[in-house]
Amino acid sequence: MTTKTLFSLLPLSLFMSVLIVGCSGSGTSLAPGGSPGTTQTFGPLTTRLVGAAQAPVTSSAANGANVTALAGALVDQLTLNLQGPGTLSDTKIAFVSERSGFNSEIYSMNMDGTSQTRLTSSVGSETYPSWSRDGAKIAFVSSRDSSFEIYSMNADGTGQTRLTNNAAADFSPSWSPDGSKIAFQSDRDSSTNEIYVMNADGTSQTRLTSNTTNDFSPSWSPDGSKIVFTSARDDHYQIYVMNSDGTNQTRLNSSGESDHSPSWSPDGFRIAFKRARIGVSADIYTMEMDGSGEIRLTTNATTTGNAPSWSPDSSKIAFESNRDGNYEIYSMSSKGYGPTNLTRLPSIADYSASWSGYLPRTPRTLIGSAGTLGTAAAGFLFGQKGRRVTTVVAFDTPTAASRTGARVINQSAPFNDLGSNLIFSITTSAGLSSIRYADINEAGVPGGAINPVLPAGTTGALVSFDAYDGTVTSIVAYAANRSVSTPTRSGNHATYTGGFSAIFDGAGKNLASQGAKSITLDEMTGKLVSFK
Repeated sequence: MTTKTLFSLLPLSLFMSVLIVGCSGSGTSLAPGGSPGTTQTFGPLTTRLVGAAQAPVTSSAANGANVTALAGALVDQLTLNLQGPGTLSDTKIAFVSERSGFNSEIYSMNMDGTSQTRLTSSVGSETYPSWSRDGAKIAFVSSRDSSFEIYSMNADGTGQTRLTNNAAADFSPSWSPDGSKIAFQSDRDSSTNEIYVMNADGTSQTRLTSNTTNDFSPSWSPDGSKIVFTSARDDHYQIYVMNSDGTNQTRLNSSGESDHSPSWSPDGFRIAFKRARIGVSADIYTMEMDGSGEIRLTTNATTTGNAPSWSPDSSKIAFESNRDGNYEIYSMSSKGYGPTNLTRLPSIADYSASWSGYLPRTPRTLIGSAGTLGTAAAGFLFGQKGRRVTTVVAFDTPTAASRTGARVINQSAPFNDLGSNLIFSITTSAGLSSIRYADINEAGVPGGAINPVLPAGTTGALVSFDAYDGTVTSIVAYAANRSVSTPTRSGNHATYTGGFSAIFDGAGKNLASQGAKSITLDEMTGKLVSFK
């Protein structure tokens, strides 16, 4: 391909314009020709087609990026469904705050502290949130019904349900990794706290420990086989571990200090806990799962409320501290570096952090009701590099009847064997009424749709995807009966002369509102170099 250029591969009538849209893509499971009203899949995209579409068109770059395109049928639904593990941006932190008045309530926020949202509102005090591993549920403690009981709710605060019901105080809920059980502490059977376990719906409440001193703050191992907890059975508070059925209760450490509130890392290798020393604030430590290899992470944390909480990839820990004058939620690396205040509300107490697992990714409507790219289309193109969808392009014709005449053509491999550009042309005898596109971020959220205003008479466009960065680079539209010369080349630059009706940049701004007679493109990336 090093001796071939973009326009030498195209019919003369297509030379007038190029739509260069940053994107990369993936293959498709769609069979040639969509049947009326059929739902088809294109990797992470699900679409409903009305009418018979052309066979899907694909192109791939040497660096692993590819593009899939389809035209010729009514697309009345296009949904992005990202599967598989998410990133930390797909997580949230639940916490307790007293900002809403006298009583404490449960809030949630993004892992960077943004979008702080109240989840509970009752006449009692709400505390000790605990997020299930799948991010779907939060267990918490509430005094709304006169005594402190364990409740559960959906991640958005709906469906609040009481799980325990007795006159004693039940605290510190902790979900089993599979979400089927909740461990907690209660003083219901004596004057001291003991560890209990129940099913996630509150049934089969079973006592696991039995001592004359307090056992509290349970935390499950990531494989569900063990529970780590705090006990004062050997004169002062230390960290213990037991099988999940209560057998084989074993002391892990012996520091001579007050060690409590353990939290098992999701990767299973370490346990975070708090150590309170007489006359000194409580700080956060970690140790190996056998009690060895202690590492001190903070020097001025102080503490109240729940145990330190690990991020689902075990890279960070959320905790509370009043180092800045009042209790706030902080996060830091699991090595203790970079503590960051997330809540930042002076004079308001925020505490008891619980980090969610990777939350279920919400499907994103791209075409359809409230779609980012419109309510219907004649076709679309989408790109993907690795698992990341980078850009989705939708295009339409003036009428529903003319949508069947839309076609997409795979023009070439990259301009250059070492280049990243992937070229498609959109053609229709009825003309193009719209082209919209949106970049998709790592969390699967599309940016605002870019909708360049196409000149009247536009019958087609070339779409070029930069497979390196997946961003829109430029747009050049063409109309019938226009032509350009064979390009001249200088290094990686190719210059074309002819009649171009518009040249848009990647943000949708028309750089040549009066048209242009020549354009120069970079054959490696497809980006516009110059025009006149």
